[in-house]
Amino acid sequence: MSKFDIENQRGRNICINMTCLECHEEFTTELDTNYSIENLPFFNDCNLYCIYCNTSFDYTIKIDQNVVEISFKKENIFGNLEYSDTIEPELIDYYADTTPSDSKKYYYLQIKRLEELLNIKTTEYIVKQTLNRLIYSGVITSLETYLNEILLAVTLDSNETLEKFVSNYEPYKKEQFTLSEIYSKHCGLKNRVRNDLNNLLYHNIAKIISIFNIFNFELNKFVKVNSIAKSIQKRHNFIHKSGLDEYNNSTVITENEIMELIQDTNLLIEYIDKKIEYKCYDDNVDIPF
Repeated sequence: MSKFDIENQRGRNICINMTCLECHEEFTTELDTNYSIENLPFFNDCNLYCIYCNTSFDYTIKIDQNVVEISFKKENIFGNLEYSDTIEPELIDYYADTTPSDSKKYYYLQIKRLEELLNIKTTEYIVKQTLNRLIYSGVITSLETYLNEILLAVTLDSNETLEKFVSNYEPYKKEQFTLSEIYSKHCGLKNRVRNDLNNLLYHNIAKIISIFNIFNFELNKFVKVNSIAKSIQKRHNFIHKSGLDEYNNSTVITENEIMELIQDTNLLIEYIDKKIEYKCYDDNVDIPF
């Protein structure tokens, strides 16, 4: 059995760098370390695939207050865990103070860059397909970044929206603590909410819809929501199985599919932006005094 561990730091993503036992190529894979602090220690059986030869590696992840540990069933695996979300110090204040308009601008900037990548010409079919999968995945990542920033901006917009979120977010309804903890819990509330929202899996559309609906966004009424959910699942396949389907056939992605996805995500951004413009999250907006 091969084991690797790293200090558990809330809000930081973790990846494993390892050498494949079959093809001997080095590769890096992001680990799913999403968890609830109330359920520690957390255990889960998972698997990952070599991005070069698709060899499967089964492992168990254990997360407690101090350490994230993964244990592979196979022996003699060479590798290490590291943080994969390092943010430049000068960007920390920007992300802390991001507004809905900033998030929209950043989303469209990322989409513009991805569209420019579509213009890269290559005669190698496999290279073009690899590029298309990366661009397709990049569109979904840009959308998830936008959703994260908007949810943070709305939730922390005022004491009223913060109270609304805390009162209606399902995991918080189950928490219990002693009377002596009230003051410390209150003082750390904003940081707790910020950390929890940053650790949400934004590819779980059903869960994201229910959270946004706390603030009356009604994302379930957006006409393309099911289409985007299917696209997110396809992106998940690209990341965790190198684009192979259940029959080990490579998934083909065309430029038209990428452009259709961009159109769908653009429409969702505009749908959300319009809701923000009319302050859907403010229950007092229609009061005429």
